[in-house]
Amino acid sequence: MPAFNTYRLSGYEGPGSLTDTEREAIESWIGKNSKAYESFEAGSRRNHNNRRYSSPGKPRWLMDLYDHPPVNGLRSLAQIAMWKSRLAEERGRLDEALEHCLVVARAGKHWQQSVMIIEQLIGWAISGLAHDEIRRIVRRRDLDAATLQNFAGQLTDVYGGAYPQFNFEGERLLALDTVQRSFTKGGPGGGHLLSGACLGAMAALDPNNLKNWKFRAVFTPISIVLGMIHVGRNRTVEKFHLVYDELAARAKLSPYQRRQRGIGDINEIVGPSSWLATVRYCVVHMLLPNERVIAIAFRGQAEHEAVLTILAIERYRLAAGEYPPDLEALVQDGYIDKVPDDPYSDGPLLYRRMDDDFVLYGVGENFTDDGGELVRDEEGRPKRWGAKDGGDMIFWPVYRRQVEK
Repeated sequence: MPAFNTYRLSGYEGPGSLTDTEREAIESWIGKNSKAYESFEAGSRRNHNNRRYSSPGKPRWLMDLYDHPPVNGLRSLAQIAMWKSRLAEERGRLDEALEHCLVVARAGKHWQQSVMIIEQLIGWAISGLAHDEIRRIVRRRDLDAATLQNFAGQLTDVYGGAYPQFNFEGERLLALDTVQRSFTKGGPGGGHLLSGACLGAMAALDPNNLKNWKFRAVFTPISIVLGMIHVGRNRTVEKFHLVYDELAARAKLSPYQRRQRGIGDINEIVGPSSWLATVRYCVVHMLLPNERVIAIAFRGQAEHEAVLTILAIERYRLAAGEYPPDLEALVQDGYIDKVPDDPYSDGPLLYRRMDDDFVLYGVGENFTDDGGELVRDEEGRPKRWGAKDGGDMIFWPVYRRQVEK
């Protein structure tokens, strides 16, 4: 797959930027994967994603099944869709180009609704590809009002009702399955941690661990000590339910709301921050997911609603001959139902007209309005949500990857 490895999405600068050799290589790559893409496209049109989990042999742990999400395959198929969109755009087939974006957005929605964190992350990643490409098409092309209206309706229908929040229930099941296989059923303390349980968990993550004598020499005595001092089965299960109930509640709070409420790290819910307390709840600490992923869902919702707002702004401009004075005008004229919320502030996304353009942005990770300031990394790529020391998330204009001279 040379085109996939060589011609990344970030290197494309619009129609006419590809050489004949590059275009031929990309078209060849797409052709070789045409059957896989047909399945991807057909699957995106279904109402639900029926994910079947399987593992070679007889799985010992539920996490054995967790280790097989098709990450690379889905990423490749989403990139095929983006290149098909770009090639269609170069040929002037804009409806086809936009349709390929919808394919990726629909597929992303399916995976966002999974119960496994890694699959949800895949969903938000490929959905982000689609929304980025839509913005670039709108920037590069003068779409007529009918096309904008029809496409806005199709993109709205991708999610239909409420935008998905992060779901930790799959992780809860993994944790409880681990307890089921790692603790005795009864005895003092309601069951105790088996001395070989930690080794078994390590083997589930990587079977080669148990074949390594150095690994066994180090972790066998550690596993025995943990079995002696770890809290019992009942208290471990109780703690898992406590932290996952808390994660479910936190998943409903935007980054700004979490900051205003002074919500700390989820590990604080487990127990006191001491060495002994950490060891006694070692299994809980080991299996806690990174709660920072919660912000990704709010960012994805903001991007989705920002793209719909951009389409509405363009429709308003075509009808009125100028950009709207503010986003409330779009609501009043029926282009959007409400002004999108900014997940990093207590208000909506920010908008202002320029001479012949407009700016639409969110305040970014520093929770401060920097006036629509764009922040780039060392390679000149815009940082999607600014940085903790400054910068905003710019939804419009669409900036080139390279550093402006």
